[in-house]
Amino acid sequence: AIVSTGVSGTSGQKYLRLGEDNQVGTAKSMVYSLPSNVVKMKARLAGGANAGNGLYLYTSSDQRICSLERPHDTNTLSEVTCDIAMGSGVRQVYITGVLTQKGGWAKMYVDKIQFERAQVIPSEIDFEGMPTNVCPTGWTCTGSAIVSTGVSGTSGQKYLRLGEDNQVGTAKSMVYSLPSNVVKMKARLAGGANAGNGLYLYTSSDQRICSLERPHDTNTLSEVTCDIAMGSGVRQVYITGVLTQKGGWAKMYVDKIQFERAQVIPSEIDFEGMPTNVCPTGWTCTG
Repeated sequence: AIVSTGVSGTSGQKYLRLGEDNQVGTAKSMVYSLPSNVVKMKARLAGGANAGNGLYLYTSSDQRICSLERPHDTNTLSEVTCDIAMGSGVRQVYITGVLTQKGGWAKMYVDKIQFERAQVIPSEIDFEGMPTNVCPTGWTCTGSAIVSTGVSGTSGQKYLRLGEDNQVGTAKSMVYSLPSNVVKMKARLAGGANAGNGLYLYTSSDQRICSLERPHDTNTLSEVTCDIAMGSGVRQVYITGVLTQKGGWAKMYVDKIQFERAQVIPSEIDFEGMPTNVCPTGWTCTG
């Protein structure tokens, strides 16, 4: 395994050559700290070696959490991507390239290893500035889910309409990084669809951690709140809106999705500046 030159598709001129034809080799990086919001690894690979030969990401306890392979015969580097298996908190990891196969097209070239971070979930998501009559920008929709206008209670003029009456639809956001101090989700909802239809927050492993529903018949958006189920460290999450019910008042409208953070505990708390003979400001007292 050596750094070499002379193949197509490199980001510059040089790449890591693990071996080719009757050569074999491995290359292992130093140990790195992997932030919890890193969700993908990608690299440019070329070669033709079979499965079990490629570029891999391991934890320091030798658990493989991402695999990149290129079993197609080619000398031109091109990008391959893998999702990083989730874990709690920061992990210690290393990268290793492996070529153990010999023979024709048993080669492995590597370049431009990259790590993609999930965007931190914003404090507020609305649908202003997005085109109407299409799926919200950055979301994935099915059925009748579109950005629309024309109901009461929006934060601006636009809202997400999942469907109404005999329409059904779903809308799923991109994956976000959810800081550990986010404790509530709230949104403006309207509709009338029964339980099981609404706006939900899931972890990337499809565990539901917050549910917002509006089973009361109304066309006016109003705020609904849920407490986010606690987890350790930063989590990867997505938002999904669901309407599967048909019929009268089987509708679901969504606007102004917000995430509330707990206040970070201060370095010092004293009682100066508070009125006397009453409970401390911001506290709850008995007796």
